[in-house]
Amino acid sequence: MAATKEMFYYTRVIMILCGIWRLEIHKAPVTLKDIYPLYSAVVQIWNALTPILLGANLPTLFRSNNVAVAYETLTSFLYSAVLTLKISMCQMGILPKLIKLALDKERHLYSKLRGCNPALQQIYEEHVFYCNKLTKIFYLTVAGGTVFHLEFGIVDGYNFSKSQKHSNVTLSKPLPLHFWYPVDENKYYTWMLVDQLLKIALTAFYIAGFQSFSTSLFIFLRAQLKILQENFRNFHELEPWESSAFWSLRTVCLKHQEFIGYVEDLNKWIKPIILIEYGTSSVMCAGLLFQIIAEVNVAFNVVFVFILWGQLMLLAWNCNEVLIESANLAKALYESEWYEQDARTKVLIYTMILRCQKPLTLNIGPFGPMTADAALSRIKMAYSYTTLMTGDDLK
Repeated sequence: MAATKEMFYYTRVIMILCGIWRLEIHKAPVTLKDIYPLYSAVVQIWNALTPILLGANLPTLFRSNNVAVAYETLTSFLYSAVLTLKISMCQMGILPKLIKLALDKERHLYSKLRGCNPALQQIYEEHVFYCNKLTKIFYLTVAGGTVFHLEFGIVDGYNFSKSQKHSNVTLSKPLPLHFWYPVDENKYYTWMLVDQLLKIALTAFYIAGFQSFSTSLFIFLRAQLKILQENFRNFHELEPWESSAFWSLRTVCLKHQEFIGYVEDLNKWIKPIILIEYGTSSVMCAGLLFQIIAEVNVAFNVVFVFILWGQLMLLAWNCNEVLIESANLAKALYESEWYEQDARTKVLIYTMILRCQKPLTLNIGPFGPMTADAALSRIKMAYSYTTLMTGDDLK
């Protein structure tokens, strides 16, 4: 299947590069498949050190008078800890199975739709185009933020070393992240700077990988719901070799039941992640806004705020669309030619309309469905936290 026709192509590539792909790597040399588990373990352990080193330095920073640096480190610690937790959950339990089912379903759907049903093929290809476009935009945004952060560390290091050539005063050398190291930072400055710059780049890969995965998966669900709507709307035209429209509708109903089971399994896995994202986003955004007001690394923090809000809004928007499109299945059935069917088919249509009154949802842990309104409430809370931290009305 061509990359432009595949919804999970970019997701698979970035997850392989991040070392979190747990399915078979097709068309890869045997040597690469053999060393991939070792590569995966090394990069994940190295990434897991980021929240540990940041968290170990937090007590010292909060005891100091540099509040801006303390909030900057707290924001970085929360984000890296949440990201590490999400990466760990990506490789446990049911998720690899869900990814495999989605990939198999996509291949089957694409091969079945190609040249057979232009309307359904168009629906799916529109969602693939939309998914790939969103993914590329997010990749570019993350790349821009990474460049700003890398530039911040490299330029500061260069300016410091240049100024020290003409000074007799020994100062602490600047680093882009405020890690705790068990060794002298000034003595091993070059190694620590390289370590931090590589960790920043690796974190960017993980951010892009997880967001690409969640975006692709949710848009895939929306595409499936749109195809189900089209099948419900025109069930009397499906599979003309069947003896009656009843059996065609029954086939679509079974696909709907299978899809419900898939979404329920996905919801069991993803609702803790949505809860974590929902619970920490306000604090992280507030910390970044506080740094922007304090004029600390403004360019990077502005991009980082955009990334955080983009992640939250994309997650909420796609969850909200799944809820809306699943409820629209009843409308699609009503728009079919139900009035021309026999009594048995009408009873089945009535039963399915009743079932579709209960929409499919992706929940914020035990606190109900994730919606656009829920995401907006997080942004409002971030404003409140920022006001509290600055002690100003920000008017």
